[in-house]
Amino acid sequence: MSRTVLPLLVLATFVLGACQEQVSEEMNPTGDSIEISLDAAAPVGAQAGALLDPGNASHADLMALGLDSATVEAIVAARPIENMLEVDAILASSMDEAEREALYERMFKPIDLNTASGEEIQLIPRVGDRMQGEFEEYRPYTDMAQFRREMGKYVDDAEVERLASYVSIRR
Repeated sequence: MSRTVLPLLVLATFVLGACQEQVSEEMNPTGDSIEISLDAAAPVGAQAGALLDPGNASHADLMALGLDSATVEAIVAARPIENMLEVDAILASSMDEAEREALYERMFKPIDLNTASGEEIQLIPRVGDRMQGEFEEYRPYTDMAQFRREMGKYVDDAEVERLASYVSIRR
């Protein structure tokens, strides 16, 4: 074996071994410690911390979420996807509500703050009737700064940013 190949093999073995260990630890909104491993990482096409949009995600990225090929094909065939209710209807045939909510922590088509129905708002994980009411109370939103300011009256900054990742303002 050449002198350059052996160090590269050693380095590759080290990197692969490190990938199997815990990557990081974060706090969830309830304050409980959770471990994040590569298995829970975002799909290749998604940016770190960003939600994968089922309306334009690649077949490979949807498969990386753990969806079966029939479900991925159904999502792709439904494009262009108008709203998250369409996605939820597709997934409801093969997943229960808890499974869909867990999936929506990683995949979600952003909803328009000014036009989303209450049902669509409640598809955002951990949003119930009270928070839905807060979303709707401040309509029309003119910008995301307004959304962050109004939601910040009810939840901490981390939760405001989490909620902001699920919404948009279309003009």
